[in-house]
Amino acid sequence: MRVLSFLLSLMFFLMINVPVYGAAGTTLRVESKTAALNDNVSVNIRIDTGVNKVAGADMFIDFDKNKLEALSIDKGGFFSNPQILKSTIDNNTGKILYGVVSFDDEKQGAGVLVILNFRAKAAGAANISFGTGTSVAAKDEDEGLKSTVAGTVTVTSTQPTVTIAPSNTPVPPSPTPTAVPSKFGDFNGDGQLDINDVTAQIGKWTRSTVPLTGTDLKYDMNNDGKLTLDDIVSDLSRWITSVVK
Repeated sequence: MRVLSFLLSLMFFLMINVPVYGAAGTTLRVESKTAALNDNVSVNIRIDTGVNKVAGADMFIDFDKNKLEALSIDKGGFFSNPQILKSTIDNNTGKILYGVVSFDDEKQGAGVLVILNFRAKAAGAANISFGTGTSVAAKDEDEGLKSTVAGTVTVTSTQPTVTIAPSNTPVPPSPTPTAVPSKFGDFNGDGQLDINDVTAQIGKWTRSTVPLTGTDLKYDMNNDGKLTLDDIVSDLSRWITSVVK
């Protein structure tokens, strides 16, 4: 039985390419689709027989190998019990070969003959068309396939959208520090002119070098570049005056 089934399938396959079994008025069409980059997309190959009754089809399909990767081929619903004669994918050349016949009935009408499954691997318009040798087999017809219509898979490039969530709690501005005015003779920077400043000046006087340099210049009350007893007396006088007030 298997041998008989194979021979019958082979006979129908050969019949597809005999001119007397062409299908006048029959159209094969690729449905156009849109897919996002790296997504899978299914493309229907539709048939419209017009007034004819079709028994099978032999398709040579070309696709854009740079933008699409063919993954698999599924049967369409046009024939109720289709027999697949060939089903091959070549992603290196961008070609698909698919042959199908129906032993149960010769079908008239329109529907999905086969479904091609692809992965969208590059952005742009990817063309899918029928190559030379594509034909259909119909009973008692002596004219060729009327027309084939190519389709396009438009692959869109998607970019991730970064959303910055607004803060619900307002952040108050940092207060500006209030500068404390320095007092002349306030050597330790505590904002007070007191005995601690006089003591610091006297201690520096016993260890100072002449002339004064760097931060030691603050001890020079008369701006002569030296720390002397005159400077200490001047600072002491200012301190006494502030105490009396």
